[in-house]
Amino acid sequence: MSSVTKSGIILPYYQYKKGQIVYADLGNNPSGIESGIRPCMVISNSRSNHGYAPQVTVCLMTTKFKKNPVHVRILPKDVSGYSIKQESELLPEQNKTI
Repeated sequence: MSSVTKSGIILPYYQYKKGQIVYADLGNNPSGIESGIRPCMVISNSRSNHGYAPQVTVCLMTTKFKKNPVHVRILPKDVSGYSIKQESELLPEQNKTI
């Protein structure tokens, strides 16, 4: 997996804030596991996103809605950071540290 990128440029980790939407390259994974370049929400504490700890924890997102009570719907107008194009769901059971 590669680091979180924005517009194709790897940003210093301290620039990522909790709650921001970023795009991450999750690589190729077996079926049933999210893969590819996709939007994610940063869930790691903003103070822990610094140059000495070069990783960020993200919650994956999807536009394929499922009837799962733990999924959270996100509207494009409600996001900060990199924008999303359509209504999406956060998948809290699909967290990754990248």
